Amino acid sequence: MSYAITVDEQPVQLLNETHKPIPATRTHPKRIDYEYERAKAASLFVFCEPKSGWRRVTARPRRTKADWANELADLIRTRYAKPPRGPRPPIRNNAV
Repeated sequence: MSYAITVDEQPVQLLNETHKPIPATRTHPKRIDYEYERAKAASLFVFCEPKSGWRRVTARPRRTKADWANELADLIRTRYAKPPRGPRPPIRNNAV
Protein backbone atom coordinates (compact mmCIF):
# COMPACT_ATOMS: atom_id res chain seq x y z
CA MET A 1 0.00 0.00 0.00
CA SER A 2 1.31 3.43 -0.86
CA TYR A 3 0.12 6.85 0.18
CA ALA A 4 -0.94 9.66 -2.11
CA ILE A 5 -0.85 12.89 -0.16
CA THR A 6 -1.74 16.38 -1.29
CA VAL A 7 -0.39 19.31 0.66
CA ASP A 8 -1.36 22.97 0.50
CA GLU A 9 -0.87 26.16 2.46
CA GLN A 10 -3.01 29.26 2.22
CA PRO A 11 -2.71 32.67 3.84
CA VAL A 12 -6.08 34.04 5.00
CA GLN A 13 -7.25 37.41 6.23
CA LEU A 14 -9.43 37.43 9.35
CA LEU A 15 -12.18 40.05 9.48
CA ASN A 16 -14.43 41.69 12.07
CA GLU A 17 -17.88 43.09 11.37
CA THR A 18 -18.22 46.82 12.03
CA HIS A 19 -22.04 46.81 12.34
CA LYS A 20 -24.38 44.26 13.91
CA PRO A 21 -26.48 42.34 11.38
CA ILE A 22 -30.17 43.26 11.11
CA PRO A 23 -32.30 40.22 12.00
CA ALA A 24 -34.58 38.63 9.43
CA THR A 25 -38.26 39.49 9.24
CA ARG A 26 -41.15 37.91 7.37
CA THR A 27 -40.49 40.08 4.33
CA HIS A 28 -36.68 40.44 4.43
CA PRO A 29 -33.81 38.00 5.02
CA LYS A 30 -31.09 38.74 7.55
CA ARG A 31 -29.11 41.77 6.38
CA ILE A 32 -25.37 42.04 6.80
CA ASP A 33 -23.35 45.16 6.05
CA TYR A 34 -20.47 44.82 3.60
CA GLU A 35 -18.19 47.05 5.64
CA TYR A 36 -15.57 45.18 7.64
CA GLU A 37 -12.46 45.76 9.70
CA ARG A 38 -9.26 43.82 9.15
CA ALA A 39 -8.40 41.85 12.29
CA LYS A 40 -5.36 39.65 11.73
CA ALA A 41 -3.84 37.24 9.24
CA ALA A 42 -3.28 33.51 9.56
CA SER A 43 -2.02 30.57 7.52
CA LEU A 44 -3.91 27.36 6.87
CA PHE A 45 -2.00 24.13 6.33
CA VAL A 46 -4.02 21.40 4.56
CA PHE A 47 -3.04 17.74 4.26
CA CYS A 48 -5.28 15.36 2.33
CA GLU A 49 -5.38 11.71 1.23
CA PRO A 50 -7.86 11.72 -1.67
CA LYS A 51 -8.14 7.92 -1.90
CA SER A 52 -9.05 7.41 1.77
CA GLY A 53 -11.08 10.59 2.22
CA TRP A 54 -8.89 11.77 5.13
CA ARG A 55 -7.89 15.40 5.59
CA ARG A 56 -6.42 17.67 8.23
CA VAL A 57 -6.46 21.44 8.37
CA THR A 58 -4.51 23.45 10.94
CA ALA A 59 -4.26 27.20 11.38
CA ARG A 60 -1.21 29.10 12.55
CA PRO A 61 -0.72 32.82 13.14
CA ARG A 62 2.09 32.99 10.57
CA ARG A 63 3.79 30.98 7.84
CA THR A 64 7.49 30.38 8.32
CA LYS A 65 9.89 27.58 7.40
CA ALA A 66 9.80 26.41 11.00
CA ASP A 67 5.98 26.28 11.03
CA TRP A 68 5.97 24.26 7.80
CA ALA A 69 8.62 21.86 9.15
CA ASN A 70 6.68 21.43 12.42
CA GLU A 71 3.48 20.63 10.51
CA LEU A 72 5.23 17.99 8.40
CA ALA A 73 6.98 16.51 11.44
CA ASP A 74 3.68 16.31 13.30
CA LEU A 75 2.02 14.63 10.31
CA ILE A 76 4.78 12.00 10.10
CA ARG A 77 4.79 11.46 13.87
CA THR A 78 1.00 10.98 14.12
CA ARG A 79 -0.59 9.82 10.86
CA TYR A 80 2.37 7.96 9.34
CA ALA A 81 4.12 6.61 12.41
CA LYS A 82 3.78 3.05 11.12
CA PRO A 83 4.94 2.42 7.55
CA PRO A 84 2.50 0.54 5.28
CA ARG A 85 2.86 -3.24 5.27
CA GLY A 86 3.34 -5.23 2.14
CA PRO A 87 6.02 -5.84 -0.43
CA ARG A 88 8.48 -3.03 -0.92
CA PRO A 89 8.70 -1.60 -4.42
CA PRO A 90 11.97 -2.26 -6.23
CA ILE A 91 14.58 0.47 -6.04
CA ARG A 92 15.33 1.83 -9.46
CA ASN A 93 18.74 3.17 -10.22
CA ASN A 94 18.51 5.67 -13.04
CA ALA A 95 22.24 6.34 -13.11
CA VAL A 96 23.72 5.96 -16.54
